[in-house]
Amino acid sequence: MIFFWVFLLLPCLAVRSICQDSASRIEDLHQQAQSAERAGNLNAAIEKYQAILRLDPDLPVAYNNLGRLYFAQTRYSEAIEVLKHALQLDATLEPSHALLGISYYKTENYEAARRELSEAVRLDPADRTAELYLARSLEALGDLEKASGMYSKLQQKDPANPEILYSEGLIYMKLASKALWKLQAVAPDSYLVDVILATTAEAERHYDEAAFHLKKAVAKAPDTPGLHYELAHALYQNGEHEEALKEYRLELQHNPRSYMASWEAARVLLPSDPREAVELSSHALELNPKLAPAYLIRGRAFLQLKELNKSVEDLKKAAALDSQEPTVHFQLALAYRGLGMSQQAEQEAAIFAQMEKAQHTRDGTASPD
Repeated sequence: MIFFWVFLLLPCLAVRSICQDSASRIEDLHQQAQSAERAGNLNAAIEKYQAILRLDPDLPVAYNNLGRLYFAQTRYSEAIEVLKHALQLDATLEPSHALLGISYYKTENYEAARRELSEAVRLDPADRTAELYLARSLEALGDLEKASGMYSKLQQKDPANPEILYSEGLIYMKLASKALWKLQAVAPDSYLVDVILATTAEAERHYDEAAFHLKKAVAKAPDTPGLHYELAHALYQNGEHEEALKEYRLELQHNPRSYMASWEAARVLLPSDPREAVELSSHALELNPKLAPAYLIRGRAFLQLKELNKSVEDLKKAAALDSQEPTVHFQLALAYRGLGMSQQAEQEAAIFAQMEKAQHTRDGTASPD
């Protein structure tokens, strides 16, 4: 990635003890350098700044601009030398500190990068690029906790920045690895080691691997609340629905107040036993009356049982609680048709089609006809 800083104006040359012809020549070269850069001819722009510095070797901003051009060409070693010279002449040049710090980072001199980028952020707290590379330097130096805190603050300031999101996600993985290593060192036989490995696998959608580790965790600590649910969830995601149902039931034996296990078990039972699906989803809703997926499952179960008014009531509640779920509207259209309410059925079918089309557009796939 190449970052550009705004040109720093050359200081007024009238106060310098150089001849008027030299001052005029420097100004002409500066304008030519700017024109060459705008045209994308960085080599020509570099030559102009080199010529400026031959005329007056004490212009810090000329060194800054020359370093910026070297940086843009990934000539980091050359950028470092001229940026250091700029800062010897004027230590307050924040862009020079920032570019120098990033150049050090690119050449894997992380301690020097940390030093220069810390100064850049001190001089200009609004320079997010300098702050991002400061966090990356701290991460490279092993200070993961401080770097993580900086990424979090940057993400709050710029929530849609992919570079920040990538760096934040990567450091979370490193912190998880560090925690796992410590846990394995102090308690290698703990079920928690398998839980962490399962969580990592599930985050990567490797549900078979997640289920494997959770089975090991359950074998080590079968009475631990939540473990059977986690295993059931991984099994369900892996398409092993019957095995998942057994684990949901075991979770409810250990923890009858697990509304997640209750409604997810109802989801598994829906095709084969809608009556029990009603009972389990009702139990979930007693524990959590705002659980939209439980209303959806119970509404679908009532639809299968031909209890259409109850189905509509539940499905409308699901739609109110989760306005982004298109399946609710498809099911409502079926329920309304069963009740002979054609207009309402058509309205719900239209909403479903519109939401599906929008979803396919967001996903970059063609919507169904």
